[in-house]
Amino acid sequence: MNTPILRGIRGRVLPPTTGSARRWVQRAGGMLGVLFVLVALWGRLVGVPHGVKDLLLREFALRGLHVDMGKVTMDPWGGLVARDLVVYRDGRRKIEQLRLGRVELNLNWLGWREGEPIVAGAQLRDADVAWPLGEGVEMTARRVEAVMEFRPNEIRLKRGRGQILGFDLNLQGRVGLGAGREVAPPNELFPTIWRDVEKELKNLGGPAPRIQVDFDVEVDQMENGKAEILVSGQGNVWRGVEFRQIDVRATVGDGGLRLDQFQIGLGKGGIGANGWANFNQGRGEIEYHSDADLAQFAPAGGEMTLGLREWRSVQPPELWGQVEFGWKENRDFLWLGRLQVGEFQSGKSSYRSLFFPWVTNGKKWMVQGAKIEGREGGLDFQLSFDGKADLRGNVRSDLDLGGLVPWLGPKSLPFWKSLEMPTPPKITAQISGAGWRPELIRVEGKVEGQNLSYKGVKMDELTGKVVWSGGELAVKDLKVKSSGGEGTGDLVYGFQPEKVKFLGVRSTLPIREFSTVFGEKFRKTMLPYEFHGRPTVLLEGEADLEEKGRSNVKSTILAPEGMRYGVAGRPLEFTEMDMSVEVLGRKVIVQTQRERPARVLGGQVEVRVEVDGQEKRQITEIRKPTSVLRGIRENSADKWNCTDRREVGGNGTVPGDCWWTRGFCPGWVHLHRR
Repeated sequence: MNTPILRGIRGRVLPPTTGSARRWVQRAGGMLGVLFVLVALWGRLVGVPHGVKDLLLREFALRGLHVDMGKVTMDPWGGLVARDLVVYRDGRRKIEQLRLGRVELNLNWLGWREGEPIVAGAQLRDADVAWPLGEGVEMTARRVEAVMEFRPNEIRLKRGRGQILGFDLNLQGRVGLGAGREVAPPNELFPTIWRDVEKELKNLGGPAPRIQVDFDVEVDQMENGKAEILVSGQGNVWRGVEFRQIDVRATVGDGGLRLDQFQIGLGKGGIGANGWANFNQGRGEIEYHSDADLAQFAPAGGEMTLGLREWRSVQPPELWGQVEFGWKENRDFLWLGRLQVGEFQSGKSSYRSLFFPWVTNGKKWMVQGAKIEGREGGLDFQLSFDGKADLRGNVRSDLDLGGLVPWLGPKSLPFWKSLEMPTPPKITAQISGAGWRPELIRVEGKVEGQNLSYKGVKMDELTGKVVWSGGELAVKDLKVKSSGGEGTGDLVYGFQPEKVKFLGVRSTLPIREFSTVFGEKFRKTMLPYEFHGRPTVLLEGEADLEEKGRSNVKSTILAPEGMRYGVAGRPLEFTEMDMSVEVLGRKVIVQTQRERPARVLGGQVEVRVEVDGQEKRQITEIRKPTSVLRGIRENSADKWNCTDRREVGGNGTVPGDCWWTRGFCPGWVHLHRR
């Protein structure tokens, strides 16, 4: 049947055959395009087959690069992207040499037809690159941009940029490769050096200095490579110290390194150096010099900050040094240096010159002939350390020590600030110890001083044998003369906390004046007691000079000529008496000795005064005959307020308890009759 309706249906179902070849090609091309898109998406999202990854690993191995990588995917332009790529030092793949998070591989797709390598190059974009140096130590460059070209037996770094330790890094050069050639291991000293450099450069601020390197090296003979290294920077700050300019130029070649220029311009003066290193011999040398003003290093001075801040000199100090070192079989080290300066001022003291030389091999130290010359007098200093446990030295001085105080550290500052020595003391001392730590050092010698004062207390003469050890200053056979009196005995001064321990001290020094040594509160406590003549004081115990309630001191006062002391507003004369003063925490207890009561108003009397600094109150207790009691009450210039109650206690009948508000502080007087 061939009706018109059937012919129409047939025409729509079976299209004409004219041009069918062209349509077939279009369909095939569409199918291939869809297949390509599917393969590309699969390669980008899921990754390429393991066979492709194995092919890349074999090709890298033929170039002498032992590589492992994680996921490999395709990019939209037909290249490959390798993630978590690790380069090993050798074929055993145990020691990592380089780690890269993401690498774009440029492929030569037609190279396989001519037997050429398929990987033509690589590219890094905003990548992090790590060079492991040792256990837990690695060099890391961040934000790396690099373009590399792979050629037979070599890699050309056409352009490389990144940041390392706050420096902008620019690299270009060549690395020679080849099958069977292994990367030379880094020296075992590099991790320690890198860790120290990394720690210090974290404190570098300001615009990033620039490092530019052009190099040509062979992977298994790094020490015979060639390189030109330039470092430049301006306007940087390191720990508060201004680095006005940085200029470094070094050349690597012929198996060594030559430091042609090293110059750091500071705010005042600068630091310069030059040197060399022989990679084959494993030896090198650096010579440095400086005319920098020391005061500008105060922000970075640590415990020497105060000394650096108070340093002034007419001409900048001259610092010179030479360092010889080795890092292979012969790891010797030798450092010679000296610091010298003409007229200078430290604190409020002026000096004519300073000369300080030293030499060390890193373990043994020697300081020979160090000297400071003052306007009057000087200081000579010798020191040696055997590198194990034997430290020895000696000091001789009649120098004004005021300028040295800022250099002794903050712990000893309160002591030295309390001490004034217009006339320089004479000091001879021997130094011994088992190391450099302060707790291992002992200084023992003799001190002679005249016309000095401590906490405002003037002393005509002071002599003693001193021992400084374990953070304490002990003075043996101490002798102090002042205002016709004399004090002898031993004491131990502690700096942290500030305290002094008295051992067998006997004194006829003025009590009121010398009470300041124990602190302002103790001085005020002793003000009401006006001793006559020269009472003898026997002193034992430990006084808290920071006045924080840690004192435990007992003194016995032998005062045959007596004293004047006010009771209830009336000054009374006490004679033929011995008394004791105890400082227990924040309490001060003053009392007559039981076996030797004082005489007052024709009778004998026992007195006990307790001052509580914490509760701010005073209690005075008097035990005496009735006649003395009546004399005190009838002749008192002040009006007393007394109770009428009568109590019987172990001490007898109590005529009354009275209070007053005059004197050192409000308190009670308890009157007892024997």
